[in-house]
Amino acid sequence: MDGTGNIYIADSSHNAIKKWTVANSNVTTLVSSGLNWPYGTAVDGAGNVYIGDTSHNAIKMWTAANSNVTTLVSSGLSGPRGVAVDGAGNVYISDTTNNAIKKWIAASNTVITLVTSNSVTPLNQPRGVAVDGAGNVYIADSFNNVIKELPYAFVDSAAKTEPAVGGSDTLPMVLPATANLTGPFAPASDSAWLTITGVTNGVVGFAVAANYTTNRTANITLLGQSIPVTQPAIAKPVLSGCKIMGNGSLQFAFTNNQGASFTVWTSTNMLLPFTNWTALGPLTNDGSGQYQFNDLSVTNGGQRFYRVSSP
Repeated sequence: MDGTGNIYIADSSHNAIKKWTVANSNVTTLVSSGLNWPYGTAVDGAGNVYIGDTSHNAIKMWTAANSNVTTLVSSGLSGPRGVAVDGAGNVYISDTTNNAIKKWIAASNTVITLVTSNSVTPLNQPRGVAVDGAGNVYIADSFNNVIKELPYAFVDSAAKTEPAVGGSDTLPMVLPATANLTGPFAPASDSAWLTITGVTNGVVGFAVAANYTTNRTANITLLGQSIPVTQPAIAKPVLSGCKIMGNGSLQFAFTNNQGASFTVWTSTNMLLPFTNWTALGPLTNDGSGQYQFNDLSVTNGGQRFYRVSSP
């Protein structure tokens, strides 16, 4: 419907776009050919009509000035249905079969994806889309039987890499900082080792656990954007050699990555609980990718056992 109350109709069975005029209740045909099962329509302030040409997997525009039909998007869509247009002429698309919401940017003639379906924000055959004057996008998530909102905000979706030992970090600020990030708009993680710790003035804090297994990736979903967070595994030390030094001390070397952190523990009884072992101190990186330590106490004789822990 346009600003004066005229209604634009996607007549799917007749592959046509029609207009009901409020002034006289007449129905006229705007487009009668070149469409295949059109499903959705939208109209801008100049009276141009945007069409979800569903079976052609395309978005088209009927221009009010000359009644010509042009194709705006002709690839990357699957069964597009609903369309909406904002004040700048950008077109929002419910890419139904792809379970996505996309945006055609008028200034650059490019298509970006606003929302994709994932475990945190599932979409199932979204058929309708709308946009308000503030840029908030509303989605009819048909087979999930819900209406969803994508608030207008900038989210930096650049991937984050965290250290193997774990710790805390933050995402870049969501703009504007006053964007609602609570309730249904709160950030969420798809893995137990990656947890959201809070949101303050548009900044999302999160924590990662230490990783003793294999390299891993999880995702934070924030206002429809999926932000990958990767973490390498803590590298296990590999014994590469040992020798008696000139002063009678015993030297071990461990091959590992330069960023690892290790502590050496010793005991004369390997059956003692680990809490009763004595820490010799951190390993020293010799600059060649190896870590080494000296145990001067071996000059006192007797059998000794060693453990290496990280971090």
